[in-house]
Amino acid sequence: FVEVDRDTESLPRVTAKCRVYAAYWQTGIEEVTHGVSPRVLWCVPSERRRTKVIDAIALLAAEDWALFAAAIDTDAVGVLTGFNQGATP
Repeated sequence: FVEVDRDTESLPRVTAKCRVYAAYWQTGIEEVTHGVSPRVLWCVPSERRRTKVIDAIALLAAEDWALFAAAIDTDAVGVLTGFNQGATP
């Protein structure tokens, strides 16, 4: 999944959305239906926002962190195709 973040949502809202994704991931529906374990890439406009989104993700349970990545939007294609492994956390 891809979340395009334009730095307009509050960080509590970002964390809440992440919790929804984590709950869905934990159902295993995607693995059963499509044979893949989903991930969520947050595409953000700046390094400052990327750091804030990572901080919001860090509020989740540690076992959910692997579901998420955050990258500056100019790096998104590389992250999605595997040519840029710089997305974190």
